Amino acid sequence: MVEPMENPTRSRRHCPRSQVGFGHLAAAISDEAPSTIQRMLDLMRGWGDRGFSREKASGLFRGHGFSPQTAGGWTMGDRIEMRDDGRGHLTERSHGRVAEQKNEGAGDA
Repeated sequence: MVEPMENPTRSRRHCPRSQVGFGHLAAAISDEAPSTIQRMLDLMRGWGDRGFSREKASGLFRGHGFSPQTAGGWTMGDRIEMRDDGRGHLTERSHGRVAEQKNEGAGDA
């Protein structure tokens, strides 16, 4: 027999269905959800230097707990650019933020 959850609405309240990746759902249930900034940095690290089609980019955003529509805001905010190959690439600004965070983390060690 399956035991009922203590708070069955918990996962819905903390993780709207349109913004849930499996890792973030598990983190929300365990009260260890990463911050939005951390999820953004993780997404940028996962993107790297590759160019993505709209479908692949949407999947990457979903996988990090963001709505696919977030890519539009990132484009307007100079985080993603469309290149001649028809794919979305991270801008130098995004790569700089990842490098900056890496350097900050190296100083903590």
